[in-house]
Amino acid sequence: MNNDYSVKQLKKDSLSKKTNEENEGPKKTTERVEELKKENEELKKENEELKKENEELKKENEELKKENEELKKENEELKKENEELKKENEELKKENEELQLQLCKGYINTLKESPESFCFLKQYTQLKSLSLIVEYQRNDEITGEVLFKIVKDKRNIMFVITSTSGNVFGSFHSKIPQKMNSYVFKDKHMFVFSLKNSNKTGEVCFIPRETNHHLLFFPKEKDSLFYILGCWDIKTNDCVIDSVKYSGKHFFDCFNSEQCFEFEKENHFQFVYIRVYQWNN
Repeated sequence: MNNDYSVKQLKKDSLSKKTNEENEGPKKTTERVEELKKENEELKKENEELKKENEELKKENEELKKENEELKKENEELKKENEELKKENEELKKENEELQLQLCKGYINTLKESPESFCFLKQYTQLKSLSLIVEYQRNDEITGEVLFKIVKDKRNIMFVITSTSGNVFGSFHSKIPQKMNSYVFKDKHMFVFSLKNSNKTGEVCFIPRETNHHLLFFPKEKDSLFYILGCWDIKTNDCVIDSVKYSGKHFFDCFNSEQCFEFEKENHFQFVYIRVYQWNN
């Protein structure tokens, strides 16, 4: 009898287990479906993020392409500009070489005060080219000693003075005194000239008399720069023409001139510029 009960109980347990398993099947399926749905949503979300990132990358790529095109264009423009600058530079070099060549041949006028007077002065100097050594304005610090050191041992020096009244005059010296407070010795090529004056005489040149070739002098006085006997005394504070009526009281004694000549209307004047040039063969 006990054996029958055990058999029945086993059958009952087996049936219950089978029923439970059959009930568990749909439940597991439902859970799996939910997991798949959740996974699908996450994949969709990830896909959307990837799409968004992809769009941003596309946009960034387009911007980079655009920037690259702009840089290419700018680079081409810079290349073109560089070529033009190179060409311009070559032309300037060529022009400079031509100007230097002309200067050596004496075809260039570097006379600042009166460019048209270059040929006039060239006739008297019998030299070909002209170069500016130094230029002083009225308020510049300059002494006769400094000026003398600049021109000492040089040949074919020309001083050009521009006064406050607009007159332009000067002197040419093939020799310079050996020391200050001493006249130059026998300068047969020396002359003085006026390029612009209030009487509007035009360009005028005066040659020293044969007995007077010692006219240039550099005083050691503090305010004096240089002195031309019979003409003018150039100073830092006050320049002097020897006489109101003509260039100097000894002008006739020093220069071949048939009449008085006014370099300045007044015997006291001030300079705007003093320029020192050197003539060359």
